[in-house]
Amino acid sequence: MFENNGIIKREEVHQILKNISKDDRFSLRKAGIKIGRYHVFLPKMLKPNAVNLRIKLWKLYYSNDIKYVIPKFGLNFLKKENNQDRKFLLICGFENFKNFYIRVDILERLFLKIMENTIQGTFKIDSDMINLIGCNKENFFKLLELMHYNRKKTKEDKEEIFIYQPKYKKSNERKNLKRDSKNNPFDKLSELRLI
Repeated sequence: MFENNGIIKREEVHQILKNISKDDRFSLRKAGIKIGRYHVFLPKMLKPNAVNLRIKLWKLYYSNDIKYVIPKFGLNFLKKENNQDRKFLLICGFENFKNFYIRVDILERLFLKIMENTIQGTFKIDSDMINLIGCNKENFFKLLELMHYNRKKTKEDKEEIFIYQPKYKKSNERKNLKRDSKNNPFDKLSELRLI
């Protein structure tokens, strides 16, 4: 958490999180650490004074970096055509989805709203979700697609509903298991030709 300015992408510490007990999770919560769907973060580090301090440290470290500007406080959603400043905006508390940026804590609140409205794996969009993000409906639908929520229309229901359909990646663990299995004794036995 210290090395990453109070925000870590959950996928980067997935293995560690799997091994944390309920008691330890409770202790982390008491220490002010939030384990969310997309990030592990310190909500206090998203407050304006904390962001200003991190940006000052960033600019001291990257002394030639004068082009990046802190987003206005109170904004939950940004749209930028180039995403070269992805690391900088994560320090400011914004997660990147292609050319959209959403504040980390707001992203977690959106996920909780989606979970509350999900019935049998699908959910309908409501105005609270769009207002929470602070973007127009078209950008909200694009954002959902980037988050792997796909639109689905039913015959009986004219409203659009969404379903979570992630694009699975082959994990390095599985690749390593396959590699290791070639060197096990049973694999050598399979090479024997008994008549």
